[in-house]
Amino acid sequence: MRDPLATIAFTKTEIVRSLHSNLDLDHFLRTENAQELICDEMIIPFEFVDQRTLRSPKIPFVSYPYEWCDKQFLDAAHLTLQISERVLGSGYELKDASAWNIIFDGCKPIFCDHLSFQKISSRNWFAFGQFVRHFVLPLCLRKFKKINAHVFFKLSRDGIQPLEFKRWVGFRIYLTRYCLLLLGLNTKSNPKQLQPTVNFESNNLSLLHKNLYQILRWFLGGTVCTNKNISSWSKYEETRSHYSERDLQIKRDYIERLLVRLSPNFVVDLGCNSGEFSILAARNGADVVSVDLDHDCIQNLYLNAHELPISPVIANLEDLNGGVGWCGKEFPGLIDRLNGRADILMMLALVHHLAITAAISYEKIAKLASGITKQFLIIELIDSSDPLVCSLAKSRGRSPKEFSIDIQKEAFGNYFNVVESVVLPNIGREIILMVQK
Repeated sequence: MRDPLATIAFTKTEIVRSLHSNLDLDHFLRTENAQELICDEMIIPFEFVDQRTLRSPKIPFVSYPYEWCDKQFLDAAHLTLQISERVLGSGYELKDASAWNIIFDGCKPIFCDHLSFQKISSRNWFAFGQFVRHFVLPLCLRKFKKINAHVFFKLSRDGIQPLEFKRWVGFRIYLTRYCLLLLGLNTKSNPKQLQPTVNFESNNLSLLHKNLYQILRWFLGGTVCTNKNISSWSKYEETRSHYSERDLQIKRDYIERLLVRLSPNFVVDLGCNSGEFSILAARNGADVVSVDLDHDCIQNLYLNAHELPISPVIANLEDLNGGVGWCGKEFPGLIDRLNGRADILMMLALVHHLAITAAISYEKIAKLASGITKQFLIIELIDSSDPLVCSLAKSRGRSPKEFSIDIQKEAFGNYFNVVESVVLPNIGREIILMVQK
């Protein structure tokens, strides 16, 4: 991560900021207000090593805006405004309001850019435009166009530019509160520039900023969406009729017994759906990274697991992003953040989707699993006689015999040994505990 005021180094347990010059004696980080924000778990804790060095703890896993659900964006936006209001009393403001300045410790947003505070010196909050581009406009487009906010951060690290937003929404923008954001837009000189056009009468800079934050909350309030269009996958736990109640209970009990017995510290759940088994792992004391392609599944998990150490991630396993930023290493890709991390990797009812629908070989899937887990793999394999396998294979012009359990076991056997397994009697699926060779 680059920082104009410091260089940043990562150790196994800490993040160290080496400042280019001594921090001012009246800098915000030296105030009681900063310590209060730490106590309230709004900013990452830090300590001064010396006049030019700050040290902070690392959290178990960091997700990025292009992996967040809409509710995470909304919570990150509100945290940014809460911090902005909290520091007003000391005469300070945030000099930027980037989504990248927020990280999630599990499902809890927390501010991580310690050097982003400065004294208020202007009637304008110059981070206004960035806040709108990173939070308001992406969430607004979710409401108008049903495109989730994270998608835009795959296209640009700077969210949505106002002119792009205007083109997306069209004339309808002038029928909404968001037309106020475009009234002062100078499209000729600087199409990226966006500053508030509200004419405040007060000369009190803190009051001006506070009024502005209230206006931004009003904008955010208009982005709140109902769940009328929730995806079919987000209802999977209620509609999976191919499992009998007995099979489901055997599956839950077996996986929970394994989690209790193996007592992992770090679990990765690929294809987690709404996180039923991620929650089991977290309740047994593990930090969990839960990955699924479906936005609504991840949002359900985020809403249901707020007090648990679960990091929800939206990602397409068949088309994973690489790193972004300088040389692709500034913000590492998901595989780089997961490789060699998991004590247990869970791949439940996932492999057949990757192998048949995405046409990825079992050998490649097994190699992926071997790279992520340090030790154990809990995998659910489905035989070629399964109606779902037959249907998927037919739709792809393949023979179900290409996807037998024996072929799957042979591929995974190149990397893992089988420890034990259980068969779900009414559906013929097999859940297997494997260990790295």
